Amino acid sequence: MLKLAEHPVELPRREFLYLATGAAALPAWLDAALALDYPTRLVHLVVGFPAGFTPDIIARLTAQALSERLGKQIIVDNRPGAASNIGTELVVRSICGSAISEFHRLIFSWA
Repeated sequence: MLKLAEHPVELPRREFLYLATGAAALPAWLDAALALDYPTRLVHLVVGFPAGFTPDIIARLTAQALSERLGKQIIVDNRPGAASNIGTELVVRSICGSAISEFHRLIFSWA
């Protein structure tokens, strides 16, 4: 038989009010977060393997599904060579570059 604790946890009034206020504000905060337009630019899906290989086919199927869900066109860009380091370098340089790129770049990696 389950025995309850003899001393219930006491919650000070101030902490209760903080929790209640946070719980009441959470739905409004989530609606604001969902209202953001993403993606705001074109999406580049960089694949580090040649066209026609298994990672490319899976990346293209993923891009099609994402395109239907997001309502934006997704460009699959094959950058084969150096064990996918060329494609990875392209994505890293676009993230670390000083100028804002016209693309959102994603890397499709195969491990």
